[in-house]
Amino acid sequence: MLDFVALDFEFGLHMNDRISIVEIGMQKVVGGKLVDNWQTLVNPESKLDGYASDNIHHIYASDVLFAPTFATIWPQIIAFVGDLPLVVHGVKNEQHAIITNCHFYDLPLQAFKYIDTLTLAKKLLPDLPKYNVNYLADYFKLPMTADHAALDDAQLTAQVLVAMQTKYGTDVISKIIK
Repeated sequence: MLDFVALDFEFGLHMNDRISIVEIGMQKVVGGKLVDNWQTLVNPESKLDGYASDNIHHIYASDVLFAPTFATIWPQIIAFVGDLPLVVHGVKNEQHAIITNCHFYDLPLQAFKYIDTLTLAKKLLPDLPKYNVNYLADYFKLPMTADHAALDDAQLTAQVLVAMQTKYGTDVISKIIK
């Protein structure tokens, strides 16, 4: 089994210069077991998108007002992940958010190795009608958690990758992600 950290962000607003992150959830997996997790709200130091707050993740400006900024928690993220690959479902947004926030706060970029469960699912299960993480969780008969809560989504993504490894084998997964 691959060891990894599953990551999920909840976003406040997509801006020209960066994507504002309002919540981060990470789930560490070692030997196929969920062993440790980390979650925090994030003060994006920008206006929040009312639609996302009201209808998607239910994180409001008052929730993040006194939360740490991305610049403050970046060292904690790096320490939690260590040398493990980051697993994300639909890596584009999270990767872009990391890059733009590091540039915005003048922080050093980390050379994370990314594994995208969305890409894996499309290659391993080409006939599925949908590929969102909740659909995959249902396909693999995993227990569902809250939707659009960063830690819950990270844990579900982690469980999806563990299920893929169990069904298809780590060697098959490793060949696809190289």
